[in-house]
Amino acid sequence: YTTSWSTYHDTYAFSIYGNQMTVENLRVDNYGDAFTVRNEIDFGNNFTVQGAHVTNNPDDCFQNDSMKSGNILDSLFDGCYVFYSSRGYGSGPSNVVRIENNLVR
Repeated sequence: YTTSWSTYHDTYAFSIYGNQMTVENLRVDNYGDAFTVRNEIDFGNNFTVQGAHVTNNPDDCFQNDSMKSGNILDSLFDGCYVFYSSRGYGSGPSNVVRIENNLVR
């Protein structure tokens, strides 16, 4: 990669804003974070991502630092530096993310 990590770290291919938002069949290649969930308490709750195809990702394939509930289903994450990140400064540890039928490398 020729782009600096600090640049990748602050870019997102797709931001999940809407509550009950579903993202299907999104293709992302060589981007910072492929997916990020908004940190604001009123946005991005109960998301679903399915059929995603993410490759050559130098940062997080999926960033959910706000700890929102959701689903990551039936997707390919190939070449992630970190598949899933969550820092825990968001809506709370009682929320659940279901990660099912994915291929991650």
